[in-house]
Amino acid sequence: MKFNFATYIFLFFAVVVAATVDSFAQVTPPSNPFPNSRGETESELPKEISENLIKLQIKQSVKDHEELLERGDEALLLTEKIDYSLEKNGKFTSVDLENLERLEKVVIKIRKELGGDSDGETDEKLAKEVSRNPHLTDAFQSLKTSTEKLVAELKKTSRHSISAVAIQTSNSIIKIARFLRLRK
Repeated sequence: MKFNFATYIFLFFAVVVAATVDSFAQVTPPSNPFPNSRGETESELPKEISENLIKLQIKQSVKDHEELLERGDEALLLTEKIDYSLEKNGKFTSVDLENLERLEKVVIKIRKELGGDSDGETDEKLAKEVSRNPHLTDAFQSLKTSTEKLVAELKKTSRHSISAVAIQTSNSIIKIARFLRLRK
């Protein structure tokens, strides 16, 4: 089966014509000239799908809030474990230091979920506080009180609100936990 030059030319033009027809067949629908009250164009999704998406978002929001409360309870439990061990041993054990680190991580997650960030104080300032050498039990009692305050504040909030007090309290818990871990 031999192809001559005319066959190649014919195939070339057939491909060009097919591509041209295909590109003209792709017509884009006109955009909606009447936006809704917020200035957005109406969604192309059917009403049932939009409602289901909203329901899923609400469920996710409720789940996130429950996880936030669970993290608060976990922080309180860690504080109680450290308190029991401190009363029993009179000093921090390696398990207590691990629990302090875990407490710090849990509280950082809480602060992040609340939309907060660090208060800008650096570890250098914390190191100066460590050098002043306050009593271990006083610092821990401050940590315990702050954790209880954080959990109480979290329980007051709804999934729709953000608590500035909870963010500030979480920052102080993180600072105290770092202080205690540095002090060893």
